[in-house]
Amino acid sequence: MPIHRDDDQSILKPVKRKDLLEVLAELQPLAEEDQFPEIDDMLLPERQGRQPTFPVDTNR
Repeated sequence: MPIHRDDDQSILKPVKRKDLLEVLAELQPLAEEDQFPEIDDMLLPERQGRQPTFPVDTNR
């Protein structure tokens, strides 16, 4: 916030904030080691006989 004096008064002027699209346009791409893995790479194999941990509506 810029501040300046006008005689015996201090003047505060707000700075224009950037909108989200301006901020995103200035971002650099992530480095290769910082890339997120593909979702399929993170899925665990299904276990046999494992029951769901949430109630299942069998009336559907």
